[in-house]
Amino acid sequence: MVRQRQHPRCGVEVKPPVDEDDEADVWDIADGLLAGAIQYWLFSRQPCANPQCEDCLSVNTAEARLKELLKELLKLAGKHAQESEYYHSPSDANVGRA
Repeated sequence: MVRQRQHPRCGVEVKPPVDEDDEADVWDIADGLLAGAIQYWLFSRQPCANPQCEDCLSVNTAEARLKELLKELLKLAGKHAQESEYYHSPSDANVGRA
């Protein structure tokens, strides 16, 4: 049986997805997963050794890679968030109540 506990940010009782570890903060876990994905994305977009390479032009500096990353994040985050079963919550402020 999953024990209810207080939400780490607002104190409301919630059922945590990670209930085996009383010290686990699901927001910290999610932040860590996102940080790892960003690290891998940046690793995978390193430019080649040729400074004039046209294929690497959009990622040939740290600033250019960050710009591409943010553009890709906006596109993918919106798409995947709206497709998620967790996009809407019964506790959302804009949910109608009878």
